[in-house]
Amino acid sequence: PTNHLDLEMRLALTMALQEFGGAVLVVSHDRHLLKSTTDDFLLVADGRVQEFDGDLDDYTRWLADYRLRNA
Repeated sequence: PTNHLDLEMRLALTMALQEFGGAVLVVSHDRHLLKSTTDDFLLVADGRVQEFDGDLDDYTRWLADYRLRNA
């Protein structure tokens, strides 16, 4: 978890992920890290994995709507 890293190491991790030429699967609650390093999102819900069309802010809105519909 990035909450165990100091600011210098968080920045180093972010830069390393940004500069990496391959594919990386990032699972994190760190919104800054996700916004800084991800281009595509996969949505895991209802026993399925599918590509999510949008960014982290779009996902946050989708999740709020999903929770309201399924409350």
